[in-house]
Amino acid sequence: MPSDEWEPQRELTVAEYKEENENFLKEGFVPVDIEEDRFGATLRFGGVWLNSNEEFTTEMKFGMKDLMFSNFYGEMADRDYRLIDLEAYETNGKTRYAAIWKPKQGEKVRFCRGLSKEEFGRVSALMEVDGFRLVDIEGYNVDGQLNFACEWVSLDEKQLSQFAYRIMVDEYYQKNAALANDGYRLTDIEVYEIGRGEICYA
Repeated sequence: MPSDEWEPQRELTVAEYKEENENFLKEGFVPVDIEEDRFGATLRFGGVWLNSNEEFTTEMKFGMKDLMFSNFYGEMADRDYRLIDLEAYETNGKTRYAAIWKPKQGEKVRFCRGLSKEEFGRVSALMEVDGFRLVDIEGYNVDGQLNFACEWVSLDEKQLSQFAYRIMVDEYYQKNAALANDGYRLTDIEVYEIGRGEICYA
C-alpha cells in the first residue's frame, strides 16, 4: 500500500538484532522476514520490518530448538496464525529455528520440514494438484544431509504460482526474467549448499 513503511537491516549480531526489533516494535513496525548468515564464526542476522496502514500484525520467535519450534508451531496454529517465514541455522553444532507468523485470513495451510530433495519434489507435486502455492522454502543441512522446510497456502481463484529449486545462479537469473515477463513477481528466495560448496537457488 502507498502508506506502508519498510525498514531493512542486515549484518546485526544477536544482541543488535534483539535491540533493533524492540525499537521497531515500539515504533509500530512488525517483523516480516528474518535471515541468518555467518561471517567466520560469528552469526549475523538481517530482517525486514513493516509498518502497515492495514494494521498488519505478526509474531516472531528465534533461537528455537527442534521441540520448541514444534510446540510453538502448534500453539500458533491453535491461535489461527500461519507461518510466513522460517529460517534454520546452525549454532554450536545444533540446528536452531527462527520463524514469523501472521493471522490467517481464511486460507488453508500446509507445512512440512525435514524433507529430503526427493520428498520435497513429491510433496510439492501433490500440493500443486491440490491447489496450494509455495510461500516459503528453507534449505538447510542437518548432520551433513540437505533438508527442506516449506509452507504452502491455498491458491486464490485469480492467482497463478510457479516455483523452481536446485537451479544454478545463471539459471536463476534467466528463470526470474522469464517469469517477470509473464507477469509473475518473486515472493521468496532461498540459497543453499548441496555439497562441496556448490550453491543452488530456489
